[in-house]
Amino acid sequence: MSFVRVVPVYYGAPSVRAISEDLRQHGLVVIEEMRSGVARIAKEVERDLGVDTEAERDDQPFLLHLSAQVEPVMDYGWVDYFVYSEAFDGCPLKAKRIAAAAVRSWKSAGQPDYHLARVRP
Repeated sequence: MSFVRVVPVYYGAPSVRAISEDLRQHGLVVIEEMRSGVARIAKEVERDLGVDTEAERDDQPFLLHLSAQVEPVMDYGWVDYFVYSEAFDGCPLKAKRIAAAAVRSWKSAGQPDYHLARVRP
């Protein structure tokens, strides 16, 4: 049995509500946008998801905003992605490989504004 993970990839400045819905469903979302724009979006998504960034309890839901190089860097560059702890089943720090595969899928699909990448983790 082969496991396939669906990863939404957004290009540009997507709707915060759409990102939040995809995070609730898939736990991982990739955003191809200027880094400063993604940082703003991350804060808005935290509010929309009800994530308490000031909580000091370890059992509280969290949203990670991560960035990583996608190899080969000359072809793909850097990627920003969000991991939502309530829906991502696995170690959030291992999401880098999944996000990179989603970016490759998005690029091979012609870089649409929205793409549902199907990747094997």
